[in-house]
Amino acid sequence: MMTNDELLALINSLLDQKQFQEQNSFVINMEDIASKLKDEGVIILGSEISKFKNVNKLVLQIQNNHVSEKGINFLTQGLSQFTHLTHLNLNLRGNFIWENGAQSLSKFVQSLQQVKYLNMNLENNSIQNSGLEHLSDAIGQCSKLNILILNLKGNSITNYFGMINQVKKLKYLYFLQICLNIDINRVIKVKQTLQKRSRMVMFKII
Repeated sequence: MMTNDELLALINSLLDQKQFQEQNSFVINMEDIASKLKDEGVIILGSEISKFKNVNKLVLQIQNNHVSEKGINFLTQGLSQFTHLTHLNLNLRGNFIWENGAQSLSKFVQSLQQVKYLNMNLENNSIQNSGLEHLSDAIGQCSKLNILILNLKGNSITNYFGMINQVKKLKYLYFLQICLNIDINRVIKVKQTLQKRSRMVMFKII
């Protein structure tokens, strides 16, 4: 396990690389230290990246790092400083977000009033229906969204229609891709619901 000082040094080395700051854009990839970041590292990460609050595009890859709802809470507090984001790619696959983590994530998503591109991979995070409800309400308030990509597979979610109803409110959305963990008959029903939305140009349900 890495010490806090080692994590801080690693995170700062990533943030200091010029390629991550070109054109107000950050790419932070923690995949190479999979399972080492944990909550302590995410808390440090959230604190450090909050210093760069003027970026417009953020790619944050922290999949498979044993991050719990506590870590997500601190991370989203840091991310909440990014009020100018227009593009967000957030990969949290294979962590332990649970319901409280989903609620913390929802508060951050709700603050993204300028976001046009939102890609969130939340696969295998033990999120349940109430967590998806919070996320859905938050996404429904991202009124400028053009592209929405969600991976919700591997969670304990059985009711997706609240999310679909929120998505239907997004009048500028023209591409939607959702990865679900449901049977083919329910997928057909979800697609039929979305097809009633005249402004939707393209969507995929996987």
